Amino acid sequence: MKKLLITITIIVLATLASAAPDVVFQAMTDELQRTMDSLSLEGMSKPYYAAYRVIDSDNYTIEGWDGALTKSDPGKSRLMTMELRVGSPTRDNGWFVGSYNDLYVSPRSMPVENEYLSIRHQIWLTTDKAYKNALENLARKNSYYQSHPTSEMLPDFSSADTTHLLLEPLSLAADVKVMEVTVAKLCEALKKHSTLNEWKVSYSATTSNRRYLNSEGSKALTGAQTQSLEISASAQASDGQRLSTFKRFYVRDDDKLPTREELIKLVDAFAAELEAMAAATPLTDYSGPVLFSGDAASQLLSELFVYNLSPVNKIPAFDDRVESFLTQGKYAVRLNRRVLPEFMSIVDDPGLKTWKNRRCLGYRLIDDEGVKPQRLTLVENGKLVALPATRVPSKKISRTNGHARMLANQWIIPSVTTVAVQAKNPVSFDALIGKIREMCRESGVEYGLLIKQLSDSQVDQTYSWSEPGNDDQQQLSSPIIAYKVFEKDGKLEPVRGLMFDEVSIRSLRDIIAVGNDDELYNMQQPTIFGPGNNVAISLITPSLLIDEMELKASQKQEPMFQSPRPLVENK
Repeated sequence: MKKLLITITIIVLATLASAAPDVVFQAMTDELQRTMDSLSLEGMSKPYYAAYRVIDSDNYTIEGWDGALTKSDPGKSRLMTMELRVGSPTRDNGWFVGSYNDLYVSPRSMPVENEYLSIRHQIWLTTDKAYKNALENLARKNSYYQSHPTSEMLPDFSSADTTHLLLEPLSLAADVKVMEVTVAKLCEALKKHSTLNEWKVSYSATTSNRRYLNSEGSKALTGAQTQSLEISASAQASDGQRLSTFKRFYVRDDDKLPTREELIKLVDAFAAELEAMAAATPLTDYSGPVLFSGDAASQLLSELFVYNLSPVNKIPAFDDRVESFLTQGKYAVRLNRRVLPEFMSIVDDPGLKTWKNRRCLGYRLIDDEGVKPQRLTLVENGKLVALPATRVPSKKISRTNGHARMLANQWIIPSVTTVAVQAKNPVSFDALIGKIREMCRESGVEYGLLIKQLSDSQVDQTYSWSEPGNDDQQQLSSPIIAYKVFEKDGKLEPVRGLMFDEVSIRSLRDIIAVGNDDELYNMQQPTIFGPGNNVAISLITPSLLIDEMELKASQKQEPMFQSPRPLVENK
């Protein structure tokens, strides 16, 4: 009988332990209740809406520069962001820049230990500051509209269904020792290519558990683990042009990166291609058909299509200089207009978890306003028929469709998640090359152009010695891996030294054919708020052939190295 009582006691204690309250959620709940019940300043508006987000991140980062490891560090953080609205849904403090400080609001660091009072204290501090800033912004916003009257005043906030989604928290699972060896081996593989000047390999594994709570009753706990691997390198042509190229991998949850052997083979091919580009003869201009394949196809859509979908509403600002660079997405005024050829459609499917057995980085069960995301047909038979939306209404979209994403600076913007190109009558890559040759014969020109990768500003800045110039202000990034496609025999010849001229979103309407070589590209999508304020998305696209594009010579050159690499000299 005594043994039985002990067993029952153990079972009861285990049950109580498993049912222990989530300390973080408890602190969030208690402080949110107090905020909505009693937070006020005499004669001022009380909050009518508040939302708390607490993100627990556990990560490990490994880096190798040139020939050796330079970093292998664990990291753990708990960060809080919040949204607090005063006034009313008709006019509140949201979607307005009252000062430069509003553009870059950093999350608050929280205790990583689950200590109730410490966590609640930080939430209280954050809320108090947010409330005072909200009151000041509302006053400035009212003043702004007195001096900038408009006949089409939209509500500032719309209603949304409440959501409850509580998943099990995730723990970081990364084989650090294996990845240290892999990063070192990749650095060694790049070291063998004597014409490279610099190279870098970066690996990161991150598990994020996100808690969300708002004053309307929505509550969510979701998590994801991602691994990223970036390999980049730089070489210099004889005329001083610096070429920097990269390979990126983003995998999610239980997806695996390529094996070490596969990566080493890829690095050798990637470095050899960069060396061929550096040795190529530069072109001064080009006009004709351009085939975007591989990374370049995803970059084309990322820069010309996805980037220009958001924001739907222009952001007003108290300072005219700030307002001038907070541009509205170019597609915001093009609903129900043709933006692609009629044989193409584009969908955004947040619920697409895998594609051809690979995890989609953009997969989401809930957005950053606690709303269940909807599947959107963005483009149907060439016509733009929908846009991602948040709870901030626009002229043509009155309610959210669950596509709110919070950026690092705490701004919430509408964003796509997993974007897939759908096309009628796709053809093989060889058929696309054949189409280029046919177009060259009809035009009487010697060659067309195949682009496999565009430059990346973040990679360029890593290796460049010069300040950004006019070349960096293009609508579309310059080709970095490109080939002539000769009309006579289809032979490919490396070419460099070009940048796009007169490119706009209208260029996508000139797509005349697509491949049947669809690929999934997991990526970090840039936004109008610049570096550090990207959103994770997936883009599924085939190769894309554009009828005619114009390119001109890029004038950007840098001083040459005055002596050979020590690694080469000491062989």
